[in-house]
Amino acid sequence: MKSFPNSNSFATSVLKLWTPLPPGAASGLTAVAPALREMRDFMVAARTLLEGDDAQSVAAVNRIVASDFRDPEGLFYLARHLARLQQVPPALELFERVVEGGFFCFPAMTHDPWLDPLRKKPAFAKRLRQAETQHREAVAAFIELQGERVLSPIPQLGV
Repeated sequence: MKSFPNSNSFATSVLKLWTPLPPGAASGLTAVAPALREMRDFMVAARTLLEGDDAQSVAAVNRIVASDFRDPEGLFYLARHLARLQQVPPALELFERVVEGGFFCFPAMTHDPWLDPLRKKPAFAKRLRQAETQHREAVAAFIELQGERVLSPIPQLGV
């Protein structure tokens, strides 16, 4: 069997699906099975949205939301997906979960046209204000801790 760096990563587990495994080794893949189902449902949701099959797209999103998937940024994309499909109450509920879960990319939330169906809802406005506050606090902490110095490109010497 090929050796993969960082063999505990999700990507490595997926790569191993195409690599012959020694007898009994396949049992280790059971641990990633839920993530594979969620990844599949993300793809199904996107494909069926593009195909105009709204019911199947919503069903795929709902399977992910009902699973153990907890990544707030991933849930943000599902909230905007539901809003795009005019599923306003579940999109709004998920958006609230996203902000409460710690994802507060205010610029994206402010300008994303897929969220337009939610904009007139008071609960959306409340969470958007919360996201703005958290975003501003994160920016202030970044500046105070000189994050731009750490992440800025190193100037070339002698140029």
